[in-house]
Amino acid sequence: MKTAVIIPSRLASVRLPRKPLHLIAGVSLVERVWRQASQSGFDVFIATDSDEIASHVASFGGKFIMTPA
Repeated sequence: MKTAVIIPSRLASVRLPRKPLHLIAGVSLVERVWRQASQSGFDVFIATDSDEIASHVASFGGKFIMTPA
């Protein structure tokens, strides 16, 4: 059995809209979390219902899983 890390990510935040794509020192929050989780040695996936997040994750070489809204 393989172990994987699944990171949920959605754009519909109430307190900080579009939070996963928010840049911190030029790097998006979702990419920072993905980079940290990738150091675990497990397969890491971003679970999202957003095509925009999925496209962004693919742009930095991450893997994503599309979920229903």
